[in-house]
Amino acid sequence: MSKLPDDEIDWHGWNAGTLRKIAQKDRPVLVLIVDPDPTVAPFLKGIMEAAHQNTRLCQLLRHDFMALYMPVDDLPSELAALGAGRHYHLGIVSPDQFTPMTTFPFHTCTPSEVVEQIVVALERLLETW
Repeated sequence: MSKLPDDEIDWHGWNAGTLRKIAQKDRPVLVLIVDPDPTVAPFLKGIMEAAHQNTRLCQLLRHDFMALYMPVDDLPSELAALGAGRHYHLGIVSPDQFTPMTTFPFHTCTPSEVVEQIVVALERLLETW
């Protein structure tokens, strides 16, 4: 499950090139932590499918923001230390210290509703960042 999805969202893995791009763009980053845990994986799969179908989210993540896609077992210490993979699997983090700015609880609504929450958050950030 560590292969990056091939869809309309420009997903990035954690590497030196990605970190340079994040620093250059200097905007918050959407983080998706893939987890095979059976209490998490189905929800994340549904969100991935809904994300691919949301044109506005695809535009935001291709042009204005970056998206990271990482397996829980490969989390960098910068993200793990701040709760990624334990306290959240989907969130928006700051571009410099990767501090969670907002996280999305995906167990309480449909995947499409979660994706819409992400779109709203990114659009607000776009207006103010």
